[in-house]
Amino acid sequence: MIGRLLSEKPNLILTITTPVSQGAKAILQNTDAVGVFAAVSDPVQASLVQSWQGGDKNMTGASDLQDIDAVLNFTHELLPDAKWLGVPYNPGEDNDVAVLRIIKDLAPRYGFKVVEIGVETVNDIPVRISAFKGRADVLYVMTSNLLQSSEPAVAAAAQSVAIPVISANDANVRTDSFLASFAVDYASVGRLAADLAARILKGEKPENIPVAKPAPKDHKPVISARQMEKFGLKLPASLSSCNCMVD
Repeated sequence: MIGRLLSEKPNLILTITTPVSQGAKAILQNTDAVGVFAAVSDPVQASLVQSWQGGDKNMTGASDLQDIDAVLNFTHELLPDAKWLGVPYNPGEDNDVAVLRIIKDLAPRYGFKVVEIGVETVNDIPVRISAFKGRADVLYVMTSNLLQSSEPAVAAAAQSVAIPVISANDANVRTDSFLASFAVDYASVGRLAADLAARILKGEKPENIPVAKPAPKDHKPVISARQMEKFGLKLPASLSSCNCMVD
């Protein structure tokens, strides 16, 4: 696909998600073509760029890395009695590994102890999620291609062991599959990527453009009223004016 696009001699290629961007990088690095990525959690971990402070000769872009500190703070506000944070992740996805590392670094600030369980395939989900029973008070489902695309299976498994879920995707909360999210607004990520593309098309070099990251203001809380009732939870005073409850 990328090779076919390059044959059209575009001024710039925009890629979305880590796997697609990695595939593009492998092809672009031997050409003079330029790419801008979007929705990549950790482009350094994914070897798309060498650092957050600057792009590569052929590529820069916009991350969708959540402000994990803000996510953990939100989780603590909503579930102040939770102590054990369960984190399913795909060890084969660079994004998952990067986000897990950040969670483990920041969790102690909020009194959380992290329980991590690897999930390599969709078929693993029921058993691996069920393994959190008795070990986690709440689960955090990150921006994992595997886990988010398998949301019904994750939701069913979490419900079978009665563990509330905080998701990186608010769509899963709006369907009452998960308790809540403090998610990146992907329209904001798109705008960040578009701004970078415009700068490159105006003559800036990708290597001189730092990777763009969503700010806390680019996140929004969403809480399922039905899930709150199911788990016998009350909205804390600190979130009473959030205007973020959905039925």
